[in-house]
Amino acid sequence: MIPTTSVVEYAVFNFDEFRSNLQETLTKLDNQIKLLIVKDNEGDSIAKTYLYLYRGLHSIITAERKYRAGDYPNAANEYGEGSKSISRFQKMSSGFAIEFQQEAERLDMFSKGRLSECQALKKGTRIEDQIINLIEAVNSYTLEIEIVGKAKKPLLNYNANARANFVQGLVYRLEGQKAHVKKDYRLAKRKHLNAYRAFVTATYYNPSYSIWVEEQNKTLKSILNKLINDKAAKVWGIAFKLAGEGKFTESSASCKLASKLYLRASKLASEEREALVLQAYSHMLKASMYEAKANEFIKNKNDAKSAVRQFELASKAMKEAIDNYPKGDEDKTILKRWGAQMNYYHGYFYQAEGIFNLDEEKFEEALTIFAQATEAFQNGLKDAVESRDEGLKTLLEKSLAEANGYIGMCKTVLD
Repeated sequence: MIPTTSVVEYAVFNFDEFRSNLQETLTKLDNQIKLLIVKDNEGDSIAKTYLYLYRGLHSIITAERKYRAGDYPNAANEYGEGSKSISRFQKMSSGFAIEFQQEAERLDMFSKGRLSECQALKKGTRIEDQIINLIEAVNSYTLEIEIVGKAKKPLLNYNANARANFVQGLVYRLEGQKAHVKKDYRLAKRKHLNAYRAFVTATYYNPSYSIWVEEQNKTLKSILNKLINDKAAKVWGIAFKLAGEGKFTESSASCKLASKLYLRASKLASEEREALVLQAYSHMLKASMYEAKANEFIKNKNDAKSAVRQFELASKAMKEAIDNYPKGDEDKTILKRWGAQMNYYHGYFYQAEGIFNLDEEKFEEALTIFAQATEAFQNGLKDAVESRDEGLKTLLEKSLAEANGYIGMCKTVLD
């Protein structure tokens, strides 16, 4: 017995890409299409027109399955076929019920948006072309939002908003990647931050996009980490230059800022080792901050007594840096170098105290303290030689010579 058409058979299929069971919907469409083919063969022009709508939807759902599987080239072909069939229905459906025309408009925008997405996501597509295609997809979904808004379909409105924001997030993400390649990290940060916001909005409309919020958060942290690292390195360089010019107070302030920046960067690090290294650099810059303060007291203010405490703090901060730094085989050289630097500070802690006692004419106490300074400098010199750091080696040799000079001075007075 041949089935007949009826008003019920021409009901709008409620396709929801987030909630519909695709296989179940395809099965229902297959049955409806078979029925309409029979009516079309009988010369039913209305059935012929509906065939274009249902066949278009059938192609779209078939495309959706391929899209989800990552088969973007074949998905694009199916979306294209679906869009063609929907367009033919629209040309022939002027007298049809408004809900069919609105659904056709929605499906047309949906399929065109997905087609543009697939064009962007095809393997080997240039990043510039990806961006162009994704922007086209956003435009299609924006029109879809207007259509479902007028039709007062809140769930479909949420779907379209979710997709539009998600794809806009992809656009920003790609623009951020372009900026990163060009080493324009500030622009990269702004674009990736926009991507993060777009993904958050998409997730608000549909929680299935939450994984992209997590992924974008990682990317954003990486970009911020890079920006902060670069700024810290720049500030560190300024601090070094200021110290060379004898501007120790300004140098100390720059070291303090660099230390804070490295600590902040450590909290954004994606790996434990990187976090430990950055924390260690933060402590090391803190040591440099105290060193600069100490040098201000000794070299600019002739105040050895006040310098003692600063060198003590520098030595402790350097020990924290060493304790925080990873202890792999590849780290031995830098740990030796930092050990030499810690002994340098430790030596100057004694040296400054010895100078203070010398100024107070406490020659015996000064002699004992200068001997402790030479021991620290000798230990530091050994580490500097092993780490092959010529600059630090020269600095410690000079410091050791000064300590020995003070010892000679004390002995001369005492003799």
